[in-house]
Amino acid sequence: PPNAAVMQVLAGLLTREGQVDAARGWAEKAAALDAEPRMLVELGSALMQSRRLDEALDCCRRALVLSGGRSQLHPMLLLGLNYLCEDPGP
Repeated sequence: PPNAAVMQVLAGLLTREGQVDAARGWAEKAAALDAEPRMLVELGSALMQSRRLDEALDCCRRALVLSGGRSQLHPMLLLGLNYLCEDPGP
């Protein structure tokens, strides 16, 4: 049967390997199966790598709300917020 935790780990590995589209697909499946905060943060990470920042920040914020503000989940949100100030430049 589908296992959200396995899909989350696979998404993380694919993200680190630079296979962002595949990672996002697995992270989306994991979050759909289990909207647990860790799954949403993994999806947020994959979305950030895909430069879909608004969606990524939304996932990270939802994860924080669902977790009751668990401190371990703040770094991904803070990382994403840094990208809001990114200068696209030439």
